[in-house]
Amino acid sequence: MMDCIRYLRDRRLSVMDVSVDAHDAYNAKLQSDLAKTVWDADCGSWYKTKSGRITNNWSGFTLAYWWATRHPKFEDFLTRRGA
Repeated sequence: MMDCIRYLRDRRLSVMDVSVDAHDAYNAKLQSDLAKTVWDADCGSWYKTKSGRITNNWSGFTLAYWWATRHPKFEDFLTRRGA
């Protein structure tokens, strides 16, 4: 978060949103990865919607999550000055 705040501050920006392309690419990979886990088993779970979509936001180990999210990839964001 601090990297994002500094990025916005240094550029005098106020809005940062993940791009649709980055969101869709991440979600496609996530769903592909989750399909190989126990969460995709033929059973009910609070991780699955009635249609069977897995709603977990990460498919790996906690350490891997920390590593992947420790610094933002600013090219994956849209930024602008606010109103």
